[in-house]
Amino acid sequence: MMRFVIGFIMFLLPSWLAFPLIKLFWGKASYVFDKGSRVGFSLILASSVRLGKGTKIKSGNLIAVESLELGENAKIKNWNVLKGHFDVRLGKDAVINKLNKITSSRANIRKSELVLGNNAIIGIDHTIDLVDSVRIGDHSILVGSGSQLWTHGFYHSKQGPERWRVDGEIRIGNNVYVGSRCLICSGITICDAVTIGAGSVVSKSLMQPGLYVNQALRYVAFDPDQMIGKFRKVSDGIYERG
Repeated sequence: MMRFVIGFIMFLLPSWLAFPLIKLFWGKASYVFDKGSRVGFSLILASSVRLGKGTKIKSGNLIAVESLELGENAKIKNWNVLKGHFDVRLGKDAVINKLNKITSSRANIRKSELVLGNNAIIGIDHTIDLVDSVRIGDHSILVGSGSQLWTHGFYHSKQGPERWRVDGEIRIGNNVYVGSRCLICSGITICDAVTIGAGSVVSKSLMQPGLYVNQALRYVAFDPDQMIGKFRKVSDGIYERG
C-alpha cells in the first residue's frame, strides 16, 4: 500500500514538493533523492527509490519494480514500461531511451536484476525479458530499435506433452555495440569490445572481441530429451542453465 501512496505523490506533485514530503513521512532510508533529480508525470511503484545527482525520469513511464536506483545523471526517457519482480540499477550517465518494454511476471520464481553500467544505453522500442537477470556493461549500447533479449525459452519433447522452461541470465560486457533488431537468447555471455551487426541472432556466447554478423540458416542435430538432463531443475517443469 505504501508504494502506491508514494507513487501517486511523485506522479501528482512536482518533484520539489513531492521529494521533501516523502522524506518527511516515510524517512530517508528507502527513498533518496539527490540534488537536481527530477521525476515527470510517471508512475513509479517501488519499495525503494534512489535517485542520484542530476537524474531524470521523464513523463509517460510505468515503473512497477522491486527497487529503482539511478546513478549520477542517469536518465529514463519517455513512454517506457518496466514492470515485474526485479530490481533496476543504472550507473552514471546510463540511459533507457523511449518506448521500451522491460518485464517479468510478478509471480516469477526469482527476483532478477536489470543492471546498466556507466554510460550504457538502451535505445528505442526494445523488448527485454527479465525472467532472469540482464546485465549490460559500461559504454555498451542497444542501438536503433526492435532488439529482443530473452532470458527464458522452452524445450519441447519429441513426443507427448512434455515441455520444459529453461532460464538463463544475459551478460553483455563493456564497449559492446548491438545493432537494430537483434535477438539475444537466454544464458548468453558477450565479452568486451564486441560489435553485433543488425538483424543478428545470438544463440551462443561470444568470447572473442570483434565483429559478428548473422549466419546462414543451417541444420543442427538436437535431442531435447537428452539436452534437458544437462540443466539444473529449479521447480516443476523449470530448469536453469549451469
